[in-house]
Amino acid sequence: MAGQSPLTILEVSQPTTGGAAVVVRHLVETQVRRGHRIVVASPTEGPLRHWTTSSGGEHVPWEAERSPGGSIPGELLRLRRLIQAVRPDVVHLHSAKAGLVGRLVLRNKVPTIFQPHGWSFLAASPRSRRTVVAWERFATRWTEALINVSGAERSLGEAEGIVAPWTLIPNGVDLDHFRPADRRAARDRLGIGTAPLALCLGRISLAKGQDLLLAAWPHVRAQLPDAVLAVVGGVDVDPVPLPDTESVVFVEHCDDPRDWYAAADVVVLPSRWEAAPLVAREAMACARSVVMSDIPVARETIPPDAGAIVDAADSGQLATAVAARLTDPNQADAEGRRGRIYAQENFDATVWERRMSDLYEAVRGHRA
Repeated sequence: MAGQSPLTILEVSQPTTGGAAVVVRHLVETQVRRGHRIVVASPTEGPLRHWTTSSGGEHVPWEAERSPGGSIPGELLRLRRLIQAVRPDVVHLHSAKAGLVGRLVLRNKVPTIFQPHGWSFLAASPRSRRTVVAWERFATRWTEALINVSGAERSLGEAEGIVAPWTLIPNGVDLDHFRPADRRAARDRLGIGTAPLALCLGRISLAKGQDLLLAAWPHVRAQLPDAVLAVVGGVDVDPVPLPDTESVVFVEHCDDPRDWYAAADVVVLPSRWEAAPLVAREAMACARSVVMSDIPVARETIPPDAGAIVDAADSGQLATAVAARLTDPNQADAEGRRGRIYAQENFDATVWERRMSDLYEAVRGHRA
């Protein structure tokens, strides 16, 4: 730490699963190694509590609902008391609810970092979107740094008139943890046979677009009657209809997805919106071909020779891209190898770790 005294860093997150929780987990692991005290405030359900304590961090319960509403006064009071007890040097707020409650509580009393993990206004109705955007424009005055994980995420914010202390820190991947592995051995461990396998990993929600993939799946099966789709992830607050078919396997929870990546022939991300999907980065690190929706962040994530970017709302186009890789595993494997090289060159977690650490040091001591 080059002579700097250790920091007390408070990570606040309402999500305890999914990409935001994984990022918090990695922050705990990396900052504990650097000698800092890391405290995570989050709801107690989900794996984040265990991830925190098993990595050497401290967990304090902060019960909070995902959506804004009548729970906010209680959430404000609980977080205010929690911050007074922890006495952090830096507070890092993850996703919309923590960004709302945390900045209302802190108001520049403690250096504050906000990381949206995808803008909440993208999921809002036209009427509520105006309110959400107005809040984000206003709240930047209480934000020491606003982390955007992709240029596309920043551009979306700027297009809505948000002027912020932007800090670009793309999500990283542990390239030793996520690496190519034997497909047959992984399938044996999962109890999966030799059928062509497409994987869709992530919480089942409108944002992640599993409904688009499920609509396209019969077209894939028309070309490959023995193909199997694995949908791995818990159901979110806005679940999509799940079909009753033997060709689609649903797995509600998975702490370690590496066997699923290894088993798959292609990984599919039919998302309607993303900030910077960890699943795509992990899949490429595991040398798997990726088919992804044509959303703003896609071309920052998938190089042209490592998979396909398609209009996921077009069932035929999505089905064609998936079926092509299931039909020709040699093509898919070649794309996967190129994706691994791209991940090594662009998504190394050691670079992300250093930049996050530099940011924490840069904002320490900045108070109104």
